[in-house]
Amino acid sequence: MDINAGKHWLVYLGIMTESTKRWNQRDFHIYIPELSPFHEGDVSPEYVNIPVCIENVATKVTESKNIKVTKTVKADYFGIESSRSVPTVAKGQQVLVINYATTDKYYWIPLERDDNLKTFERIRVSCANVATINKAPVDDPEDIEAKKATLTDDNTYFFEMDTRDKKIIKISTSDSDGEKWRYFFKIDPEEQTVELWDQHTDKNTTEHQPSNLIKLESRPKDDIKGRITLQNASNTTVILEDKNLIINVPGNMMLNVGGDILTKIGHDAATKIGHDNSLVVGNNNGTIIGNNNGVVIGNDDSLDVTNNRIEKVNNNNTVLTKNSFTESQKNRTSTTEELTAWKSKTWTQDITDTTKLTTVKYNLVVTDHTVISRKFTHTATNATIKYSVCLNTILRTSGDPILTKSII
Repeated sequence: MDINAGKHWLVYLGIMTESTKRWNQRDFHIYIPELSPFHEGDVSPEYVNIPVCIENVATKVTESKNIKVTKTVKADYFGIESSRSVPTVAKGQQVLVINYATTDKYYWIPLERDDNLKTFERIRVSCANVATINKAPVDDPEDIEAKKATLTDDNTYFFEMDTRDKKIIKISTSDSDGEKWRYFFKIDPEEQTVELWDQHTDKNTTEHQPSNLIKLESRPKDDIKGRITLQNASNTTVILEDKNLIINVPGNMMLNVGGDILTKIGHDAATKIGHDNSLVVGNNNGTIIGNNNGVVIGNDDSLDVTNNRIEKVNNNNTVLTKNSFTESQKNRTSTTEELTAWKSKTWTQDITDTTKLTTVKYNLVVTDHTVISRKFTHTATNATIKYSVCLNTILRTSGDPILTKSII
């Protein structure tokens, strides 16, 4: 007699009688044709009660009992791959069923043979990131079984693909082994977003900071065809939204360009500077304005030109001076042909020759007048001013050089 008879593993080909109903479901009812060879048609996982009459030998009384009968076995997932979740299965899918000797404990192993039966799946590959001593839940640190069994989103690194419940692809790290930061990546077709962000794990310390974020939104609103957001923990933000660009810089901004910059503005441009503005041009600076240019300066304005400066006005040039207007130059030749509206009570010119500085002041009449044209020439010893006005003026001069004046 073989004492080892019946003490070995039995392997059957089984057929799933139900589909996955919940995340990580392990137990299923499986039909094994080898154990019920005469069955025909569909098989359901339900039990059927069959009445049976049994005669009690001792009392000679016949008793009626109901016996639960099923054509399936209940099997647990065998778990060949410990790093991934329980596979999603479909009704009718073929699996391997194993059973040890004469016990009633069965296990199932998936077979990749019925892809045509699959509909939606949820698959996760996990990597544990915590020692056994750290797995205990807070309410019971001594629960050793819980320590061994509990693998969650927070104590594993995982990669998940889900078309069954949430329609997402997700990658996540954890902070269960003392990491200062967690990192997440998520693709969400239902929300039409792709996100990459981090999470500071010291939530209860003064060093805790908000997340850094990169987010793509394919269609955030019906009238917005795409939005891309880059934002760091200090709220420095760049947003590309539809045809618009939004930049928020709470601190300083530096732009370093090795080549050229061309800026073309279709409509209006407004710049508001709270403090100072500095522009350094190594060679040439050209500004072309098609229509109007307005500059409002709250306090002082200073322009320092090392070499030459040319201004060209095609139409009118108006200077409004509430107090005094002062010009200082070494040599100057000017001819003004255009109409110039001059609204000031005094006009002061500092003229420097080879030996001294001479100030020439023109005290104009109180009422506004218009200088129609003027010509000013200056040599080392003589200064000549020729001008045309619409009203008579009173001229007062002092010092040299010689002032030649002519009223037209």
